[in-house]
Amino acid sequence: MGLSELIQQGHTSAAFSLLEQNPGLADEPGAALLALYHGQSELAEAIIDQKSALTGFEAAAFGRVSELEGVEVDSVSEDGWQPLHLAAFFGHLEAVRFLLSKRASLDWLSENPLGVSPLHSALANKHEAIARELVFEGADVNLASRSGWTPLHYAAHQGNRALAQFLIENGATPTPGPEGKFPSDLAEEAGYKDLVEILA
Repeated sequence: MGLSELIQQGHTSAAFSLLEQNPGLADEPGAALLALYHGQSELAEAIIDQKSALTGFEAAAFGRVSELEGVEVDSVSEDGWQPLHLAAFFGHLEAVRFLLSKRASLDWLSENPLGVSPLHSALANKHEAIARELVFEGADVNLASRSGWTPLHYAAHQGNRALAQFLIENGATPTPGPEGKFPSDLAEEAGYKDLVEILA
């Protein structure tokens, strides 16, 4: 069984053993990101540490800023992400700042079923500092994902009043999302009554 297959099946210990026996497997395309996607962060770091070279997507996802120098910020991974999405989702603020300095697109929607922006990506994984950074840099606070979620929908779903207030102060306006539900509807369904007041 190969490294990627072990990762996909959740056999983390076996994957560690295989990597220890065959360090060259670290260069197996996509293995490091696959481990990261599957929540096997220690294994993912072990793979990255033994790779001979990182792709721009790996450098972004693992926050390795020193490896981002030659990255093409508008490149798209096989699973539909640009580097900024990965840096934002996995919470690497310095990598986000570096990519923004290279004029990475703030509002490009990923080329996969999720169809999300870097701001959506940061919000989905609750990286509020990165979300605020993206907004300060000009990210569209009213942009909807392919499924219809706006940044306010994320804030409402998470019950984050401070974030919702911040988004509103920066131009966000409540609009209907999936099934015609407004952010206030999500907040009310989840019992965040204090949040409903500012989203109504």
